Amino acid sequence: SRTWQLASSAGRVANPSSRKDQDNHYLWRMNVRRLDAEIIRDNVLAVSGQLDKTLGGADIDYRQGETTRRRSLYLRHAYEKQMTMLVLFDAASPNDCYRRSESIIPQQALALTNSSLALSNSRLLAKQLWQEAATDKRPQPRFVRSAFLQILSRPPAAAELAVCQQFLKTQAATFSDTSKLTTFIGGAAPKVKPSADPQHRARENLIQVLMNHNDFVTVR
Repeated sequence: SRTWQLASSAGRVANPSSRKDQDNHYLWRMNVRRLDAEIIRDNVLAVSGQLDKTLGGADIDYRQGETTRRRSLYLRHAYEKQMTMLVLFDAASPNDCYRRSESIIPQQALALTNSSLALSNSRLLAKQLWQEAATDKRPQPRFVRSAFLQILSRPPAAAELAVCQQFLKTQAATFSDTSKLTTFIGGAAPKVKPSADPQHRARENLIQVLMNHNDFVTVR
């Protein structure tokens, strides 16, 4: 969203060249580019410590893409055998000599929001980070900072930290009132179930939000 983009920009050190050439016409820096589809999927597993880095072996059925911990490189990829998440993020096209294109479509955000792979790993990471932060005198801010460092490889700006803490407060209050919650089922059920604790479920949601952050799927 626009809020996250502004906050993200605020968190970076200002460069004098950005005032002279904001659109990078003179190439004073590398242009921002989206990560390849396979790397995005691997990153979802890597940030939670679940990526299986085993080398070699037989190819893996593409239908296991949401559950296997193996790198995306080993998923079967042919015309009629393609994992949906990889297709949405513009994996190499078997119909066009495996050429890669780049698109921006709403389904990409939905893939990182609703896929069982992203949901399971966001919940695992939330648990790991909270176990480390819980002993701190100010556990909530530490949790947010740890989440940014682990997922986006940078600390949050002051504005981002404030927004995230408010998000955690609002989400926890929402989950506390079960009468206002609506149960819905769509797609494969994640391996890891959501926490029954409203406070921790809010933290799981924040991790999920950061996995949908522009900085998570781009390289600068």
